[in-house]
Amino acid sequence: MTKTTFDVLALLLSRHGEAVTIEELVREVWGYEDIGRSGFARTAVYRLRKELRAAGIDDPIEAIRGVGFRIADEQSEADAEEDARATFNSHEALMFAATAIFVVSPDQQVLWANHAAERLSGYSLDELCALPSTAELAGGTNPEVYERFRELIRSGQTLQGPAKTRQKDGTVLDLPASWKPVFDADGELLYTIVEFWSESGEIVVQRAG
Repeated sequence: MTKTTFDVLALLLSRHGEAVTIEELVREVWGYEDIGRSGFARTAVYRLRKELRAAGIDDPIEAIRGVGFRIADEQSEADAEEDARATFNSHEALMFAATAIFVVSPDQQVLWANHAAERLSGYSLDELCALPSTAELAGGTNPEVYERFRELIRSGQTLQGPAKTRQKDGTVLDLPASWKPVFDADGELLYTIVEFWSESGEIVVQRAG
């Protein structure tokens, strides 16, 4: 699964049960306002559905004529989290990606991580999935900053800014990051995906907070 296809899946999951228009897909994933680029979105969704079926996952994506796409089935929070694990685990492209990926629940528990995250953090995958997230917004020890950050996440906004994360040996990394929350059909936060970049712009670690 490519990063673009992954971003399409994350956007659809974040609006679980709601229609995501072609315009929104083009704007949020590719950063274009021009609807003339709608072919990008349709091709990416086609590839995503094909990959989900190939992985043995029932295709939950419904095409809405003249509008866009949505995740059609209704799930409990536990089912949605389990489906998230199954989706991530089923793709070797994610497990063996050069980028380190963490998926974390609202109570800060790591739900899933890949091998790059294992190498970067110094923890084994089993250890990571038994730990709380160690990522925090720079200045997050300030109660006002932290509460404002949580409000923005709960409102569904994808955030970017400086962040810190701690490795197993105690080393603290300072890296720019982005947080992407994913919600269920009732608007409840399921998990958050956060990407950390190096100075070169390459994603090197991904956590959630």
